[in-house]
Amino acid sequence: MAVWVLAATAAVLAGLLLGLAPIASVLGVVALALGALVTVLVARRLPAAAWALGAAFTMRAALALSQTYVAPLPGSGADDVWTDDRAWALSRLPADDLVGMLASGSRLYMLLIAGMYKVADRSPLMVLALNVLLGTLAVAAAFALARALWRERPAVAAAWVVALFPTMLMNSALMLREMLVVFPFTLGVYFLVLWHRTRRVGHVAAALALLLVASGFHSGMVFATAGVVYVSVRARTPGRTRVRGMRGAARTAVGVALSVAVVVVMIRTGWGLDKLGPLQSLSVEMLADAQTAAAAKGGANYLEGLRTRGPLDLVWQLPIRAAYLLFTPFPWMVRGPADLLGLMDALIYVALAVFIGRAFSRIRTYREARAVLLLAAVTIAVFAASVSNFGTAIRHRAKAAPLLVALAAGALVRERRALGLPADAAPVPPFPAPRATHAAIG
Repeated sequence: MAVWVLAATAAVLAGLLLGLAPIASVLGVVALALGALVTVLVARRLPAAAWALGAAFTMRAALALSQTYVAPLPGSGADDVWTDDRAWALSRLPADDLVGMLASGSRLYMLLIAGMYKVADRSPLMVLALNVLLGTLAVAAAFALARALWRERPAVAAAWVVALFPTMLMNSALMLREMLVVFPFTLGVYFLVLWHRTRRVGHVAAALALLLVASGFHSGMVFATAGVVYVSVRARTPGRTRVRGMRGAARTAVGVALSVAVVVVMIRTGWGLDKLGPLQSLSVEMLADAQTAAAAKGGANYLEGLRTRGPLDLVWQLPIRAAYLLFTPFPWMVRGPADLLGLMDALIYVALAVFIGRAFSRIRTYREARAVLLLAAVTIAVFAASVSNFGTAIRHRAKAAPLLVALAAGALVRERRALGLPADAAPVPPFPAPRATHAAIG
């Protein structure tokens, strides 16, 4: 009933605004209303996380409205204006020309906005409403992932952390492609956990498809996709619930075939490789160039004298770079209010590291949690190796934040063993409804 009341209210509101407000505002408000409707529908499927989802959407929507009508948010700048202007210019081209320009990376995001403008009209708030919705759905995906690993109580805490995560709040209210990476990545990892449990082809297909979407919007996620392929091929379900016989072998073979097909498609089409170029051309020199380019963005540089000149440098520098990616700006780097906000963000990652450390013995003995940790580590390593600016680091480390939060929730598990969805459960995609009983995962 509440859903229909919300839909009717949105329709009446749109009708009233249509004659009183500019079309850009009407489209933006209607898009936010539709996002609220989707949030309500998801919250009904995930009642334990309903309050967290409501808070997540409300705060993100308020920030988007503030960005549009009050004052620019921290992190907003010339890039937002340029993206909007460029997308509006592209939207005036014939549809066939837009299709011909299709490519992955930042251009894909710009073409998406251009398509929205072409179908409707120019409305930056409408674009922000999409990010608000995806940011809220990322909370739902993090909840589903944490619940699949540790059961419901820790998952609720994880949902609240992601809902209130400052960087994710800001990224959801700016004209950035971050949520188009974070949401499919988190949901894809969740489906990978289900593939571990059930060996159902639909789960591995969903995981690979979602990671392809994330890779399409940012090249750095290509390596996470490769990690998903690796994990999906090696996945095994627990012994007493393992799918046996010819059916189990067939499912495994199909999952492996799909994984190999994804790799072939990416190599042959260049999907997600816009910043990398052909895979055979990857080299240490390219990485050094990326580090230099990242350091050139603004004055928030770090590790300026630490450049990768060979494979050995890449190995011994990686732990240092990962620490800088996750925990900068350090207190002595703070120079102003913006740096202070960055420090607060870094302290959250310190807390997550402490909680993951407390849960590490449980994570280490739990196959699905190890897979999630591997994918989080791959994501962090890729961006740590190529970033030398803590302004950029703050944005990129948030891509792994939902995974880190889901892993940290393991420290809240009271039982001796990690408990998640039973291996023979039949969850309702994309987010399974709570189950009355759970089986221990050995």
